[in-house]
Amino acid sequence: LGSQIIRKPRAYDGLCGSFQLDIGETKRMLGWNPPFSLQQEIRNTVMWFIETKP
Repeated sequence: LGSQIIRKPRAYDGLCGSFQLDIGETKRMLGWNPPFSLQQEIRNTVMWFIETKP
């Protein structure tokens, strides 16, 4: 998703590719799932920023 936002997939993958996390084990241990996907939360954050920007 980040590479789509900045429209430079190679640059993004080189800088951020190693920051990907797998929360699968944590979800299994806690029996919990996030209420929203990462993509949805990024969209929500961007929309909030746009709407509240002076």
